[in-house]
Amino acid sequence: MRLAAICHALGGARLVGEDIEVRGVAAPEHAGPDEIAPILGSGSGSGSGAANPRTSAGALLVAEKSFRATPGALPGERPEIVVPDVRGALRPLLELFAPTVVRPAGVDPRAAVDASACVDASAHVGPFAVVGAGATIGVGAIVESHAVVGAGAIVESGARLFPHCIVLDGCRVGEDAVVGPGAVVGFDGFGYDVGVDGVPRRIPSLGRVEIGARAEIGANATVDRATLGVTRVGHDAKLDDQVHVGHGCDVGESALLCGQTGLAGSVRVGEGAMLGGQVGVADHLSIGARARVAAKSGVTRDVAAGDTVAGYPAMPRVRWLRAIAALRRGA
Repeated sequence: MRLAAICHALGGARLVGEDIEVRGVAAPEHAGPDEIAPILGSGSGSGSGAANPRTSAGALLVAEKSFRATPGALPGERPEIVVPDVRGALRPLLELFAPTVVRPAGVDPRAAVDASACVDASAHVGPFAVVGAGATIGVGAIVESHAVVGAGAIVESGARLFPHCIVLDGCRVGEDAVVGPGAVVGFDGFGYDVGVDGVPRRIPSLGRVEIGARAEIGANATVDRATLGVTRVGHDAKLDDQVHVGHGCDVGESALLCGQTGLAGSVRVGEGAMLGGQVGVADHLSIGARARVAAKSGVTRDVAAGDTVAGYPAMPRVRWLRAIAALRRGA
């Protein structure tokens, strides 16, 4: 793609220098002469790429505020696309070069599809995938190789199940949602009754899981079915790899749960909330809309909407920082 076309696609961008053709995007230290490199550091972006003198990139993406005052590129300098904010422009730039997923419509002859399942003619079911009795695969949905769709499960239009993921009986995956490799949706919740003999006995999970439209479940993540009722992951929510959502939880729309976060049973996460990596949340708690929980925090009480908490036990972030400072002074 030529740089002028990239500028047009990004909107609000301008090209300084030659309108060359590039074939991809790469980090400055790895970029070649046919690639464009984003310069993310503050104060970066000179006409000669001085902020990253060792890059071999053919072109740079730089911020307006860091671009030199002298207009125009000097002879021999690499061209630059100048944007108001490099981080803001990075996602649409990467989308221009992201490969398009194309799978042929139809069921691979090596797949195992129950005769009572309903698979739309435009859907793709890959080799060695399994679709159970009464399951529904919607328009344009993609069920990759070795993925499993349980009996009565519904995979709505445009959804994509990656290899080796499992959507168990009676669960629903919404339109254009993604279930990553190795993820498991709908296994029993971790519920046991310990009798007088001290032996834990499993409590049956009779509920289901519903994944909202455009939600994403990361690789090796797990979303347990409710004991009774529904475990929900809302529209546009994003779960990172190895996230665990316990039975009966409700993850709100557009919430973000980073890697290795774990929600115990019946947790409520509000719309737009963000939980950092390795956050643990005790059962039956509520995290309000647009709340923020710092990485490695342990949440043992409700978090109000819009609050930012950190530490173990999680507390308002400023108080936690003061507590850490006091502890260090005491040491």
